[in-house]
Amino acid sequence: MKINGVTLLSSALCDLRCKYCYISQDPKMKDTQKELLDKIRNKPFLEPILKRADDPKEIEAMGLWGLEPSKTLDVIAERFDYIFESLPALKSISFSSNFQNNSEKIIDFINKIPKGKNIGIGVQFSLDGMPKVNDINRGRGSGEKIVKNVKSLVEELNKILPSVPNVRVSLHDKATLTASVLELLDKDRKLLHENYLFLENFYRDLRSSKSPNANINMNFGGSNQEQPFPYSKEHGIAFSNVIRAIGEIIDKEKMREVSLPLIGKFNRIFKFGNEFNNKHFMFTCNANRGNMAIGVDSDVLPFCHRDFFPNNDEHTQKFIQDRYLTSDSQDIAKREYVNSCYTNFPKLKLSYIIMMCKELAYCGLIDKKYDNHKNAYAMAMYLVSDLCPSSSLGNYASPYVNELGNIKFLGNGAFDYLLERVAKKL
Repeated sequence: MKINGVTLLSSALCDLRCKYCYISQDPKMKDTQKELLDKIRNKPFLEPILKRADDPKEIEAMGLWGLEPSKTLDVIAERFDYIFESLPALKSISFSSNFQNNSEKIIDFINKIPKGKNIGIGVQFSLDGMPKVNDINRGRGSGEKIVKNVKSLVEELNKILPSVPNVRVSLHDKATLTASVLELLDKDRKLLHENYLFLENFYRDLRSSKSPNANINMNFGGSNQEQPFPYSKEHGIAFSNVIRAIGEIIDKEKMREVSLPLIGKFNRIFKFGNEFNNKHFMFTCNANRGNMAIGVDSDVLPFCHRDFFPNNDEHTQKFIQDRYLTSDSQDIAKREYVNSCYTNFPKLKLSYIIMMCKELAYCGLIDKKYDNHKNAYAMAMYLVSDLCPSSSLGNYASPYVNELGNIKFLGNGAFDYLLERVAKKL
């Protein structure tokens, strides 16, 4: 089985309690963290991949995942010799951080990369808006810490990267637009304006502070919706109102750093849409096929990071653990078969969404225009690339089913506006 990437569960602890996190934190996580630390420090933790991949020398990417990966960066760095010897073609290491602590661990991690190894480091930070907005779901005081520590990271990178030419750093944000924040911003347009002005200025300051000699790439301004969440027609109307207001703010203030929520997802349609039928694996989540994940249990290969905690709460794929995870005692062909159910039948996924668009339009839960096949098809092409196989299998026992809430979220004016904005730039 050809594997291009590997995802490691690298931390089972986090110092935030974000309301929208799909992983609940209970005392058992402390024991899991101890197991992880022992495994990373003392064991050949890449062995499950090395045994199954056709050629480990083809693996180019490594993702460090978990609740707060920065907690174990120092331990990962201690095993760089083992990692680069086992995966000689490795070109990138990526991780996300809540940036509740200073940038020291990230800088130390970069400094410990062997000088002869050319590597890209991807760092994602989660900032859901200005501190006042961010803190609604992520906890009081968390926003100010993120802003302070991200600025500190860029300052430190400017100091060290000119002398470390073998390392490139990519820094990007990931905001989550929750239903509660959406409703607040829909009611308080002054706060909405203030929020986006803050983000524009923050990202502009970060970019302008970049040293011309520092190898840093920055990509800011996107956001995702809260998942899973049972979105209603009313949420869809509120979202339509909010993104139209954001669009007006972006135009009025001539913003360049922030963008409309969810608009970036059109990129995949533009890049691969014409080859949807013959290169469908490029048009959907491909983590299952090109990536293998390693959790706590070295005998089990999760599909992706969502399956690291299959018993953690009601949203996290107990069905997948029972039916689909591959262990040493099972043939790898089983995994290939499950992957093929998801990736090789794109029209089933597309047809399901089209059918549900028409049903929801008929019921009055989304705009009636989606009773028209062409309009429903456009919506389906947008949503099919957002379909997560782990979530679909875990929640619906089918790899083809998209959340109905996603259609309601977009089908009450928001999708039309996003498409209109994109079309104007073509």
